[in-house]
Amino acid sequence: MVAQWTQSFVVWASIFLKVHATAQANLSTLPETLQMISANIWPDIQDIGHAIYANPETALEEYFAATYGFETSLKLTFENIPAGYGADVPTLAFLLEYDALPGIKHACGHNLIATVGLAAATMTREALLYYGIPARIVVYGCFDEEDTAGKRLLLNAGAFDDENAVFMMAHPASTISAVQPMQARIDAKVELSGSTHFEVVGKTYQELVIIRDLTSSLPGHSTTASSIEEIGMYAINVIQTEIELGVTNATLEEIDNVVAAVRDGDDAFVNQTYTLAEDENGVAITFTGPGGHASEATEGPLTLSVETYRALEASNSTHSYYLPSNTSHTQLGITVSIRTRYTIELEEGLPDSVTYDIPYPALEVHEELGQYFIDLMATPEFDDNSWAFSSVAPAATDASFVQDPTINETSYELLSTSRVVFHPNYAICDTSTVANCPYNHEPEYNDIADSDYAYVQTEKVARALAHTAVQLANDKDFFDSVRSIIE
Repeated sequence: MVAQWTQSFVVWASIFLKVHATAQANLSTLPETLQMISANIWPDIQDIGHAIYANPETALEEYFAATYGFETSLKLTFENIPAGYGADVPTLAFLLEYDALPGIKHACGHNLIATVGLAAATMTREALLYYGIPARIVVYGCFDEEDTAGKRLLLNAGAFDDENAVFMMAHPASTISAVQPMQARIDAKVELSGSTHFEVVGKTYQELVIIRDLTSSLPGHSTTASSIEEIGMYAINVIQTEIELGVTNATLEEIDNVVAAVRDGDDAFVNQTYTLAEDENGVAITFTGPGGHASEATEGPLTLSVETYRALEASNSTHSYYLPSNTSHTQLGITVSIRTRYTIELEEGLPDSVTYDIPYPALEVHEELGQYFIDLMATPEFDDNSWAFSSVAPAATDASFVQDPTINETSYELLSTSRVVFHPNYAICDTSTVANCPYNHEPEYNDIADSDYAYVQTEKVARALAHTAVQLANDKDFFDSVRSIIE
């Protein structure tokens, strides 16, 4: 597989970087031209997507890419500047991602983000040469979107300093294709310790109850707070699908009655299951259920365990609690992923006593580019009328660090951005064949991230991004208008 990916990348790089003769043509043939270009370049780039999928690497551990002598963040530049051309040329920049998630691999589809970016950049390059349009293309391979905000690190290193650029990428979603904002996010870290394992587990669940009750009173628009127990294999923005909790001084019948009452009393737990077993310390409960993206505020197994703890404490305070898989822990951590619609709302109501991770700003919608893209997707060449604007912010992205938006603190109107970033989200789940389409970060999403349908959708979106990029390069008024939002 390594050899196959190496060969595919070499083929793609040779296509991307070679220079050949150009011919001037009217852009009325652009859709057909891009279809012909795609037919030539897509198979090799799709192979790269398959290879990234087959070799999932988590945040800051992207060694697979380094196997070929590349850094995990790569930059490729192509310029089509005719001899004697004295003006500044427009830059079309494409942002790639390829990091996976612990345990659930490419359940966010970042293999497709790399694929769509590589394909769009290559199609754009070929079209610029064919039509003789002066422009620059830059491809950024961006490490670790999920954990440490790799684009923020690249930004601080000066990677995105081109003052004449428009940045583009596309992110796979589930069943909805939309131009939409992305959430602001901050992760709160709570570290707890106790003189015994039982003490620290009790403290942890006391905190989890407080966090659970706090969620309904959080300020801001569509604000959520999802807790992650830092035990075993976990990721700070993935709802855990299995949680263990042990209860002392209890019988199997008592625990079964309590858990069943809690689960059956809340429709949010309808898809949760649990098993019970006696061990040397008491009754061990294993909760299992749907995971998903922390942005969804899914009522996962951890939430059911918290409500079980609450019910047990209300009925019998003689219980103690433990983690059946490892009773030696005397220190435990909780990460609370707090999401809200606007960046300025992250600063409201956060206590100083808690340690916070890097805040991700919200990503705002570029309406002119969004409308252009939606209209383009509805044309016969793409035949997709499902695209629309959406006000729902489904998740966070570190592309917001590149955009760096400024909004009115009263009206929330977008005033300006430091850079133009276009970030549409596209559906990759075929509802005609999949009964229950998974959402990003659910384990089942990994299954559709390498499906034939996902790559069909990815090719189409890549071609549309390339079409948009070529039009931007060819039409100075369009390019300048799109960039007029820059402060």
